[in-house]
Amino acid sequence: MLKLPGLIDPHVHMREPGAEYKEDWDSGTCAALAGGFTMVLAMPNTKPPVSDAATLEQALAAAGRKARCDYAQYLGAGPDNAAEAAALAGRSAGLKMYLDQTYGPLRLDDMTLWMRHFERWPAQMPIVAHAESRSMAAVLL
Repeated sequence: MLKLPGLIDPHVHMREPGAEYKEDWDSGTCAALAGGFTMVLAMPNTKPPVSDAATLEQALAAAGRKARCDYAQYLGAGPDNAAEAAALAGRSAGLKMYLDQTYGPLRLDDMTLWMRHFERWPAQMPIVAHAESRSMAAVLL
């Protein structure tokens, strides 16, 4: 038998709010614990997306009521929320940037939008990028 400390899953979709029939903080964190994960970091592409103070509070309140393990919530980088997202950085797991196809309003398909977030986001906080093909090369540079 291999013994490990509790694991951290940095990419989960709790789907709350908006699609709780798929997953919520209760079912998702129960599954995480069953698999040996003691902390989860939730993606912001919910309905509505977690991208401002109100939706972050809604997500954290739901997690506080239902989560069965440790958790954190990413903020979604949108086309016009760079300043507000940066102000909320301390309450989040990091900034999630969708640079390729995703549903909803979180896709950043213009490098000037990326730069707004890069310039404002606190340097000590993580930025997590969903990047594929050409956007992968661009974000690595």
